[in-house]
Amino acid sequence: MESIGALSIVDFCGRDDRIHELGGLSFTSSPVTVPTTISGPISLHLNTRYDTTDGLWAVTVVDVAPDGLAMQLAGGQITASLRAIDEHQISR
Repeated sequence: MESIGALSIVDFCGRDDRIHELGGLSFTSSPVTVPTTISGPISLHLNTRYDTTDGLWAVTVVDVAPDGLAMQLAGGQITASLRAIDEHQISR
């Protein structure tokens, strides 16, 4: 059944990232008890093995409120076949 955009009036997915986390792997820290600033580049190193010709990785940094509301702070994605790093493009 097609919704023809009718669900766009419900902003659940835009305000709460929990639905995107259902099929993913999650790493959770202890609660942060003081105001904290996250600044600068985020680096993630993955060692993976595929049983297909290519793959896509998507990573998000999410702030989870005490009531469970999950707000995405940052995100990125990469296609495995395009994973080469140009060291000259990395800012130091």
